[in-house]
Amino acid sequence: MGPIQSMADVVSMLRRRIVPFTLVLSLGLLASLAHALSRPSVYEATSLIQLRNTGLAGDDSLSAARRLQVIEQRLMRRENVLALIDRHGLFADQPALSDDDRVFAFREQNTIRMIDATGAGPGPGAQVSALLITSRAGNPRQAAQVANDLAASLMAQDAEERTRTVEELVGFLDSESRRLNDQLAQIDRRIGAVKNANEEALPEVAESLRTELTQLRDLQLELDRQLLALERDRLEAELRPEAEGTAQADVSLAARLSRLNSELARSRRVLPPEHPEVQRIEAEIQALRDNPEAAGETIANRELDLIESQRRMIEDQKQVVSARQQQITSALERMPQVEQELAGLARSQTQLVQQLSEVALQLAQAQGQRSMQDTGTAAGMIVLEDAQPPEYALASSRKRLLAMGGMLSAGAALLLVFLLDLRRPVMRNALSVERQLGVVPIAAVPLLPSAEARALQTRRFGVALAIVLAAIAAGGYLYLSRGQPEQPVIAQG
Repeated sequence: MGPIQSMADVVSMLRRRIVPFTLVLSLGLLASLAHALSRPSVYEATSLIQLRNTGLAGDDSLSAARRLQVIEQRLMRRENVLALIDRHGLFADQPALSDDDRVFAFREQNTIRMIDATGAGPGPGAQVSALLITSRAGNPRQAAQVANDLAASLMAQDAEERTRTVEELVGFLDSESRRLNDQLAQIDRRIGAVKNANEEALPEVAESLRTELTQLRDLQLELDRQLLALERDRLEAELRPEAEGTAQADVSLAARLSRLNSELARSRRVLPPEHPEVQRIEAEIQALRDNPEAAGETIANRELDLIESQRRMIEDQKQVVSARQQQITSALERMPQVEQELAGLARSQTQLVQQLSEVALQLAQAQGQRSMQDTGTAAGMIVLEDAQPPEYALASSRKRLLAMGGMLSAGAALLLVFLLDLRRPVMRNALSVERQLGVVPIAAVPLLPSAEARALQTRRFGVALAIVLAAIAAGGYLYLSRGQPEQPVIAQG
């Protein structure tokens, strides 16, 4: 730092250069004050809007936050901003501003801030409970009018957006409900078709089919035993000796005639004489009497015919039983595939029913919300505080400019006195001699200021004080002439 090595050196330098330091600092402060006072007055008005929610689907805080962000973007569109500027005559005193500059200035001066109910601040999970619309303008009434206009536009667009969203939601859910009902009806038809095409392959009849199959096997064994018995009877009839003796033949013929006579007597009691059954019995009795020898052969032949008839009947029964066994076996083989297909259709049916229930619930909520909007009881916005013309202008910007100007002026004044002191480097004490030359002085005799030097220092302080007083007077004049605050604005009822 050259001759400046400590804080005592800085104080000494300021005492020697008090006049240029005070002059530069005063001029900088006056320039900063003049610039701050030349800035136009800015008035701020605020409107507060509260959000109401019904708690229905699609009307929660997160949905409201997303909807309000979209509305804010629409409100701050270029066309809408230019329309608001023209409607309220904003920036009329600055005709040189281009449309882009006016749009940028409007967006900077007008903000819409969402207030989180939890106090966590804006973010993806914010739960908006209120809106704070802030507008700044050079005129208090313009600031209040713009804030109220933005609030009214925001509420109108929110109501329109809610109505449009609810109508779209109702239409979508209604079409989705019809689609799910159609799919459910198709699944029902497919289930019915599968059951009709596989009546005996359904899982619920598996036990009865297995029981029936066991019974059919037992029946088949029984029919086989009957066939063996008939075959044995047939062999006995064929191998029976033809000559069994005259006595046995007569006994058989007499027994047959007695039986036929008994049948003829019973038939005549209930049937007329010309009935075919009566005539058949009479013809058979007459044939036995005319040819007794052929009766034995006729009886044997009839016995064989009866055995053959019974055998054919048992064979037919075996074919029916075998066909039924094949049907049951095929049904049991197809049962796992049918069960799997029905299980898949049942899962699809369950999913569709669940989806349909959810859609029906959402549709009922959306229709309820639409009814509430029609009756005016739906969730919406309430203006808690209308924007009123502010009584005083904002002073924060002027104070900030003045503070920055003061710091810059102080820095410039210090730099100037440092440069002036650097032009004449002088070792003013023993410590400076040791630092500059590296030699420790044997003795240091302090310099006692003369009367002329003391008078010169007094004149320097007097000039500095005069500069400060002049700067204060000039600043007061600037403040009173150009920075006079406007009279408080009384809000019109």
